[in-house]
Amino acid sequence: MTLVGICPTNDVGDIKRQSSFLGRTPDLFNLFFDQRKGMLPGSWQWQVGRNIEFYQAGAPRLLWSVPCPGPGQLEAIIQGLHDGLYSAIAAAIGTAARRHGDSRARVRLFWEQNFEWQENAARTKDGKWSPTLHVQAFEHVAAIFKRVLGKDRKGGDYAYIIWCPNVGVYGCDPASMVPGRGFFHCVAQDFYLQRAFDGPGFFGYFRDRPSGLAWGRELATRLGKDYGWSEWGMDDDRFLPDLHAAADWIGKNNLHHHCWWDRNDGPIGAAITNGNRAKIGAAFKEAFA
Repeated sequence: MTLVGICPTNDVGDIKRQSSFLGRTPDLFNLFFDQRKGMLPGSWQWQVGRNIEFYQAGAPRLLWSVPCPGPGQLEAIIQGLHDGLYSAIAAAIGTAARRHGDSRARVRLFWEQNFEWQENAARTKDGKWSPTLHVQAFEHVAAIFKRVLGKDRKGGDYAYIIWCPNVGVYGCDPASMVPGRGFFHCVAQDFYLQRAFDGPGFFGYFRDRPSGLAWGRELATRLGKDYGWSEWGMDDDRFLPDLHAAADWIGKNNLHHHCWWDRNDGPIGAAITNGNRAKIGAAFKEAFA
């Protein structure tokens, strides 16, 4: 079963509106720890508490997006300087997820690492691209989560680690940053269609471009991993044909999950459950309710 997910804001009231829109509670909510420089150490406990409130409000499953503690930290991560931080976050996630009956602790680490502006970018502390460094840091933290979270009732990893570049090459090709097979469970990608940059019909471009969606699906199949879209969205009704094409592609490609960016803050506004973008909202509901 493909999990139909939402990226909400940190307002727990979003669940009521999004469930009313879909006609049922979404299967998955993707919630984000603060990735801005220096913010993670002082904010992660607050975010865990807010995520627990989402469970209490009826969220059946969470996806915990856990970033680097700001840019230029890959060397420090590998040196173990943040081991205590990530061990504490992992323990808190495990306690919250198990206490609320979640079958797995889904953790997306260091996403969109191929974007130069991302705090999670595969760059050294001097700003140079280093796919090897990013892989080492990802594996280092993934190992912490696997160890701290332990096993599920069936003897598998309770931690479900998601590796998630943005679709396409950009500053550094994701193909050069794939971790070892034992360090993650799901290949995911993020992508958006934006009126300022893209035209109707661009879904095919995102699908077929180098390191595009078709590449991600093939990589997951070849490695024996699940495949998903941890963030996606479209910010204008003129992308209605693309929404239909994306829904059709999801149906044919056995995604583990997809999470719509139901927000108007940040670099893109793609909210649909508040009545905006009525055409693509209706199409999303028809496809996934």
